[in-house]
Amino acid sequence: MRRSFTSSYLDIIVVINLLYYKNIKFKIYFQYIMVNIELVDVKPSRRKDKKLVATFNVDDVIKKIHFGQNGSHTYAEGADDQTRNAYIARHTAREDWTTPLNAGSLSFHILWNAKSVERGIKNFKKIFNL
Repeated sequence: MRRSFTSSYLDIIVVINLLYYKNIKFKIYFQYIMVNIELVDVKPSRRKDKKLVATFNVDDVIKKIHFGQNGSHTYAEGADDQTRNAYIARHTAREDWTTPLNAGSLSFHILWNAKSVERGIKNFKKIFNL
């Protein structure tokens, strides 16, 4: 059975993530050229502990990612630069902001990197070519 190009690409990501989590200093930043990703919508989350949910179309498969702590006061909601810098200091070490399909990246780019959620979504789409 012949594997499709997309499944081979996903296998490569799994192997690289495995190497990365085994503390081998090996990290490759991918441009999402091989996988078709589209940001469909960002709206309030139904989960009681999450602020927003982003809906993606990844190769005709719908993927929803809930992000943002409900009840927190983010930079997009008017938090000051000191609070923003504290968020960045806390989350830099453990989050990957270079890939669009994770909650940490969505939180940083949409809630903590712009003065409004709408501008954050616009910047997020521009950064990841979505």
